[in-house]
Amino acid sequence: MKKELLNELIRSLNTGQLQQGLHKAKLFNQRYPDCADGWYLASCMLTKIDAVSAFNAVNKAISIDQEERKYKVQKALCVMALGKVTDGKVMLDEMVNEPDLSDLIYARIGDAYCDFGFYAAAESCYMHAIEKNDKNYSYHYNLAAVCRFLGKIEKAEKHLSIVIGINPRDYDAYSLRSSISVKTLDNNNIDDIDCLLKDKAVGIQDRINLLFSAAKESEDIESYDKSYSYLSKATALKRKTLQYDINSDLEIINKIISTYDKSCFNIASKDGGHEVIFIIGMPRTGTTLVENILASHDDVHSFGEINYFSESLLKVAKNSLTATNRVDFIEKTKQLNFNDIGVSYLECLKNKEQGHFVDKLPFNYLYAGLIHLALPNAKIINLQRNPMDTCYAVYKQLFKDAYPFSYSLNELGHYYVAYQQLMDHWNTVIPGVIHTVNYEDIVANTESEARKLVNYCGLDWQDQCLRFYENKQASTTASATQVRRPIYNSSVGKWRRYEKKMQPIAAILTAAGIAID
Repeated sequence: MKKELLNELIRSLNTGQLQQGLHKAKLFNQRYPDCADGWYLASCMLTKIDAVSAFNAVNKAISIDQEERKYKVQKALCVMALGKVTDGKVMLDEMVNEPDLSDLIYARIGDAYCDFGFYAAAESCYMHAIEKNDKNYSYHYNLAAVCRFLGKIEKAEKHLSIVIGINPRDYDAYSLRSSISVKTLDNNNIDDIDCLLKDKAVGIQDRINLLFSAAKESEDIESYDKSYSYLSKATALKRKTLQYDINSDLEIINKIISTYDKSCFNIASKDGGHEVIFIIGMPRTGTTLVENILASHDDVHSFGEINYFSESLLKVAKNSLTATNRVDFIEKTKQLNFNDIGVSYLECLKNKEQGHFVDKLPFNYLYAGLIHLALPNAKIINLQRNPMDTCYAVYKQLFKDAYPFSYSLNELGHYYVAYQQLMDHWNTVIPGVIHTVNYEDIVANTESEARKLVNYCGLDWQDQCLRFYENKQASTTASATQVRRPIYNSSVGKWRRYEKKMQPIAAILTAAGIAID
């Protein structure tokens, strides 16, 4: 009975049914208070919900069994989740050097490193796990994913091929392998993917992944009609899985515009945020490219796509606002103490590297004016790209969680119009604050635009900013592979290859007065 109940907890954890799992864990730990695994599993479920409770639970597990190493890994993870990232990493570093670690423990340590962005350390752990057990395809997959972040593309492809060799039904491996390099007529996986797509047993999410992969590889080999055929099937299937109403997003953007008029920006203080650089814009517009140009500077460190600002906003709002819905919430945010939001945001960055920090979360465009209120000295860089190239690049990208408007041409077109109206509004009410960069200008005049960027951020010029593709900092975005390459112009005007198919978007943008050339 005890073992069966533990297996139920494990299933809840693995399937993400955390609330249900926590209820079961509470009952289990009341019944079997001396079972360390019960407290350990409770801690694993609590890690991203309540770090303090997770820490307390794993400590109970360790008090029962002080030798079990997986409990120690979980404790280090809890320490990092509590904001003591350096302390937690020291714990993991010490554990890595212990003798006779199993492959499972190496892999768990690697996972913990990954959770907090220590990808080089994670790579080493996964390699050790593979040395202990080279038949576990998940170790190879995790190693490949880390190598992609680190720009080690050949190594990533090698281990993805091993994954597929061990488990030919690992659809995630096919998707990742398709994404990490440009395919050729002699080196692509389209036939393999087509064979998988013929299998009716393939689930809907896996089928979506495979269709996006086939579209990407077909475009690589310049089979554009075939690529769009795969893509239209993929996006239609993806859209059916979503419960999404674009009118809700459009209402929110319109509410932001009507709420934050020019009167909101009579800022007396100019203190706060001088070390922070926000990079915003629609996805797939060159935000990762600009991030890497700046992060190549000795005085700049990038945190990638973090949601610290929205978290800080919600944290302050939770203590002072009561709202009935999102639109009501936007109206009431004018009452907030924006200095408190700025302080909370900077608190998230404590114990980080010294110097300037890049926060590259594209949809922070929603908060651009609020960022200026909270952090008046922060730099805000907005990326612009040809509207049709932007929309096509967004349409062909499978996003993990964000941007639900991207799987319908009509919804994408209407959302782009709203985004552009919002950016026009911000530039009107806080003129001169946002530095706009055009992707096409960076491609055509890289050094000139890079110098403008560095100067805007108040930094001295360094030639290495032009060698951004040599930057060793990890990149975890959809552009992680592209930013390892020197500047290329093959993406400029790419939408023209699908001009007839993209007419629904072109009509929407043109009707809104947005030039598409």
